[in-house]
Amino acid sequence: MVQHTLQKNDTLQKNDTLQNGKYQILSILGQGGFGITYLARHAVLQVEVAIKELFLSAQNTYCTRSETDKTVIPHFEPEKFADFRQRFLDEAYTLARFKNVKGIVQAVDTFEENGTVYFVMEYIAGKSLKNIIETKGALTEKQATEYIIKLLDALTVVHDKGVLHRDINPNNILIDEQNNPVLIDFGIAREYEEDVTQTQTTFRTVGYSAPEQAVLKAKRGAYTDIYSIGGTLYFMLTAQRPQSTDEIDLDGFQSPKDIKPNISDTLNSVVIKAIKKRPNDRFQSCQEFKQAILGNAETLHATSKTEDDKTLIDTPQQKKQQKQQDDDKTLIDKTQQQKQEKKIETVQPKTKVADDFDREIENAQKRNRFIYIGIGIVAFIAILYFAFKNTGPSPQELAEQRRQDSIRKVDSLVKVAGQLKQDSIAYANNKEIQEKEEKAWKEAKRKDNKETYEKFIADFSQSKYKAEAEKAKENIGKFNYETIYVSGGTFQMGGNENHMEEPIHSVTVSGFSIGKYEVTQAQWKHVMGSKPSYFKNCGNCPVENVSWNDIQTFLHKLKQQTGKTYRLPSEAEWEFAARGGNNNRGYTYSGGNDVGSVAQYHGNNNKGTKQVGSKSPNELGIYDMSGNVREWCQDWYKGYPGSSSGFDFTGESRVHRGGSWRYIAKSCRVSARDGGSLTFHDDALGFRIVLVP
Repeated sequence: MVQHTLQKNDTLQKNDTLQNGKYQILSILGQGGFGITYLARHAVLQVEVAIKELFLSAQNTYCTRSETDKTVIPHFEPEKFADFRQRFLDEAYTLARFKNVKGIVQAVDTFEENGTVYFVMEYIAGKSLKNIIETKGALTEKQATEYIIKLLDALTVVHDKGVLHRDINPNNILIDEQNNPVLIDFGIAREYEEDVTQTQTTFRTVGYSAPEQAVLKAKRGAYTDIYSIGGTLYFMLTAQRPQSTDEIDLDGFQSPKDIKPNISDTLNSVVIKAIKKRPNDRFQSCQEFKQAILGNAETLHATSKTEDDKTLIDTPQQKKQQKQQDDDKTLIDKTQQQKQEKKIETVQPKTKVADDFDREIENAQKRNRFIYIGIGIVAFIAILYFAFKNTGPSPQELAEQRRQDSIRKVDSLVKVAGQLKQDSIAYANNKEIQEKEEKAWKEAKRKDNKETYEKFIADFSQSKYKAEAEKAKENIGKFNYETIYVSGGTFQMGGNENHMEEPIHSVTVSGFSIGKYEVTQAQWKHVMGSKPSYFKNCGNCPVENVSWNDIQTFLHKLKQQTGKTYRLPSEAEWEFAARGGNNNRGYTYSGGNDVGSVAQYHGNNNKGTKQVGSKSPNELGIYDMSGNVREWCQDWYKGYPGSSSGFDFTGESRVHRGGSWRYIAKSCRVSARDGGSLTFHDDALGFRIVLVP
């Protein structure tokens, strides 16, 4: 990346403060194309922290700082800066999911100030692995494998939550004062689904990024980060950067043992397997990699998956052929599209009634032909008959009579067909009105204010939604929260996807009344008088960007206003309701096995929240328990009874469940768990509540 040169006044200066004196700047730790990292002191706790500031310095997308204050001024489109802001905060949100995970830098806080955003991390007093090896040389096998095993344990947790780091390299690994490796810089981390083709950015660090990261749309999995870990182990053992795939094509592959002959054959084989070009030839999980290091030689020769990764392009010639195929396909697609558009412009769309009209005309024409044939036959017979018997109508008169009857029948059919055509036009016009009505109703619900409901009623006085619109208008300014009663019962709680969901265990819950929908922005504003959500102007969208502590204040004020007591659901209540209570059909997601039909999630909506109830409900008629926003629960975040994981964040973090618009399908399962500190909030985290009888 070509960078814009930073000036002295572009950075915060020593002794500058943030958050009204909460943080005091001590020095600059580093700076890159996307931000500046400072060493700071927490004024209350008197501990050192690292603070990252969004401050772009690329050649065409750069920022400067105001000379009169500390305001950051972006010199490019506001929409683009907003996108960078979201990507910057994504790193903080990702780190927050790994609280107390050893080997991963910890997120402490996020805030907005000076026209930009910041996030605070623990300060690791140490040096990067790259700096250490460049200064002291290659590590021993013992040192290298000890570091790698600790990193693999940390990455196991990351992958269990469906996240890829995507930029593991010696510069992003710090060695702390206790000689433990700590993985930093989750700036390009992304959620993933194992072996599912996804579109992701093609950011690469030469020698450490897996070949599939050079392809915009490719399958990714744990093996993608494993390539980077393997490359890092290569560097530890040799003090040399691993070759890129292009360098290997030109110069041939150099194994670690080719550079350092004293490296053991087993460890040399481990590294080679980890950095294989094709994903299926590498270790498929961090624990498999770890076992190979610990001496499980069978793992090194395990049979690879039979399915090739067809998204990889190995040679320049293949790339050229692929590009030509893509260009040809694009040209064909465009030609077909133009033909289709031309066809659409000249041919009126047919409704079912119009199809009936066409068939009726065709049938009439067929019957007409048969009638005329019949007339000819009858006329011929009549001529023969009257040739021998000169009584009754003449053959000419009989033929004329038959012809007139036939004409009358055809005229009748044409009139019927004409009426059918008129009915078809009326139907089409009515359908157009219905579409306008549906669109206007969705917009009225989205804005959720008196004016939009009144306009809807005036514009669509015969609408089927009229009564609902009038009721909604009357309820403006009132707190209306619909609940569904869930009968008590016993169910199997948990799952086998990762250790945080284990073990599956039997739980019995009593009956309770839980929200049919997530609490909306309009409902929050009615109680609190504020609009904390990142996504604005959507009263019927779920409120987000609220912490667990914020919700306790909301519940207290809600009781004062309504006289009713509400609370957050327990984790067991939440999962029981999400599974459909006693109507449970064993679905993977709340309401079905097709995640797209029941959830707003990363696969069908990665732009933000949508109106509550936009997808299908579950067996109990409850909406959005998978996707849209993650939902806070009452419980502390800790392992289930009998869990071997041993994690327990009691006193620190509360549970949230259900996945969100920014999460992959795996994280939207009814058994998926996550947690956050009492003050943590983001644009994909909301809640629903339970009415206390």
